[in-house]
Amino acid sequence: MRIIIMFLSILTAVSIYLTAYVINTVRKVDLSKWAKIIMTAMSIATTSISGISTWNATAVSEAERIAISIPSSGLTLAGSIAFNVYYDVTGTRVVKEISWGELKPGQTGNFTAYLKNEGNMPLYAEITWNETSWKPANASQFFSISWNFGSNPLSPNRARKIMIQLHVGSNIHDITEFSFDVVIISQDEPFAE
Repeated sequence: MRIIIMFLSILTAVSIYLTAYVINTVRKVDLSKWAKIIMTAMSIATTSISGISTWNATAVSEAERIAISIPSSGLTLAGSIAFNVYYDVTGTRVVKEISWGELKPGQTGNFTAYLKNEGNMPLYAEITWNETSWKPANASQFFSISWNFGSNPLSPNRARKIMIQLHVGSNIHDITEFSFDVVIISQDEPFAE
């Protein structure tokens, strides 16, 4: 889907450019105005493309899931209950990236934030990662992730302080940098054990 939208966005920008070129050739119109229009179209296309890469709706089980993918040690939110992750309890600063800092073998990185239920039903949540998002691809074998959300549901319009922990195995080798997407999944009933 992203490829199709990217193609259409590029096609639109090229179409605008060709239209401007034809108008300039036939009517001798100043292209500086058209250049601004083309740059605006490309900016909108780029924003649309990145928006599509960050907002990805998928169907999981019987529930519709909303997904937000955030780059670099990123964060993907998915589930049948609307929610977000914030730096502050008031929900004014959305988490767009998780920085784990420099982690050595055997260490655990901690990231504290607030998960806010923005839906109208109690929210249950679990954490994992997107296996295909790991860079380098074989890095996931040296890591584990956990958090302290617990098994109790989060009421609508409430926020809960969470700590996400990324543990680096003591056997890690040949990995100097890594990135992946953390995935938080929500639903309106407890997850199966």
